[in-house]
Amino acid sequence: MTARLGRVNEVVYLVHVFEGKWNMHNPQAIYLELSSGISFTLRCGADGESLQIAHGKVAMAERDMGEFGQERLVNATRRGGWENISGQDIDFLGVIKGQYAIEGIVFQSSQSELFVMNRGDELVIYNQAPQNILSEEGLTVSPLDGASSSPD
Repeated sequence: MTARLGRVNEVVYLVHVFEGKWNMHNPQAIYLELSSGISFTLRCGADGESLQIAHGKVAMAERDMGEFGQERLVNATRRGGWENISGQDIDFLGVIKGQYAIEGIVFQSSQSELFVMNRGDELVIYNQAPQNILSEEGLTVSPLDGASSSPD
């Protein structure tokens, strides 16, 4: 039996707002907190391909960027696919590895799964495994160090 990592308690997005349109589909950053005390922040890497995973709560702040819009914090615990996994015990927490870098992260419970990936300098959330992307790009899924065992 796989050790439980806890439940998804909180998900906060840092989103870009331009001309009144909130880009909830591609957050700038995502903060997650599990009931076990594990928390981390996800951001796109500077290379436009990798996913940065920072343990703990990394500062995310709202800001006004003038003519380029604003960045705003939004509780996303019950939206954008997270509503399907929030409150469930996470059985598997894994990383999606490319040839040179970690490109995403996977959350699996007994009832659902969620994938967060850097897709060309944008965070994208998938409610199921993006098999076409994984196979075409030769990406693999493996446990996040110390977090869990295999997804089977």
